[in-house]
Amino acid sequence: MGSRPASATSGREAARTVLSGHAVAASDRSKPVSELREAARDARVEKSPGARTRSAAFRVEIHKKFALSAAFVVLAVVGLVNARSAPNGHPGLVIAASCLVDVVYFVLLTSGETLAEARVMSPAIGVRSANVLLLAAALLLGWRRANRTRLRRSLDGSAPRVSVRAAHARPRSRNRQLMA
Repeated sequence: MGSRPASATSGREAARTVLSGHAVAASDRSKPVSELREAARDARVEKSPGARTRSAAFRVEIHKKFALSAAFVVLAVVGLVNARSAPNGHPGLVIAASCLVDVVYFVLLTSGETLAEARVMSPAIGVRSANVLLLAAALLLGWRRANRTRLRRSLDGSAPRVSVRAAHARPRSRNRQLMA
């Protein structure tokens, strides 16, 4: 159903042989999603003792392909919040915080992957939890920063003060303006 033409498969095998010096079997990480789905389905049907674990490993690889694609967007949002939160745009702090976020993301991703492969949690939740947690943290910090800045401006008096009554009031008549 999701098989590739023989020429594409043999071309990949030839490239692996040339690059590595010897023939290398395709790993699960290099397989396309269609082949991984088919392998997971086949592993679920088997009656062997490790079939469920192999099926979970294939499903983890499927979800990891999509989670890593979404990670670029999540890490970009985290980077924007990080850059906006640095005092005076200090580049050293931004770089250090970005490295820390990358390490935290890697730890969350690998721990979720390990838990999903051990069938403690669903592969979808295990692999994508790193994206969800980092995106939620970035949005929360960005929201707090925006509200803190707005509050600070209103307390300092630097924000324009417009009362609701003055904004929606009718213009005064000409006689009242002359008397005032």
